[in-house]
Amino acid sequence: MRPLIVATSALALYACHAVKPRDAPPSTRVAYQASIAPGTPRYEERDDEVSNQPVPAENPAPLYPQSAIALRLPRVSVSAKVIVDEEGRVEAVRVATAGDSAGHPPEFDDAVRTAAMQWHFTPLTFTRWHDVKDAEGNVIDSRPVSSERRPFSLDFDFFFELRDGKPVVGSQPQQGARRD
Repeated sequence: MRPLIVATSALALYACHAVKPRDAPPSTRVAYQASIAPGTPRYEERDDEVSNQPVPAENPAPLYPQSAIALRLPRVSVSAKVIVDEEGRVEAVRVATAGDSAGHPPEFDDAVRTAAMQWHFTPLTFTRWHDVKDAEGNVIDSRPVSSERRPFSLDFDFFFELRDGKPVVGSQPQQGARRD
């Protein structure tokens, strides 16, 4: 009986071991952040408003283009502005053109555009509040009066490189997030 339990356990462990197919795209974990650059236009909150910070709900990483792996290019950077609508859906991705087309094939731009078009954020929402005051003028309660969703844009720098022959994709925030 014991050999049967050992054999069954070994078979179960082997079956649980995930084998990655050779042609599967590399999985990449990328952290996305954005910050406000000096001089970037922003929405201004009124005294009776508060707004939230939009958070990515879905943001798959770009895939390293399979056709570019054999080229063994040095690190390739792609800058992109992600434009998000009032519902938090990406409506456009504007990729900055690269100066060196030989060292920066358009497949990298396409990879960024394809991934970012799948992103979804919590909507940027501005909520107006009304303060309820007592006879002495002290605020005793606050109530939301209205709520408005607004579009916004964020700037990102992506990088693609080969490490030990394996494709790696990452992201660094540019020094600007735009709420316009």
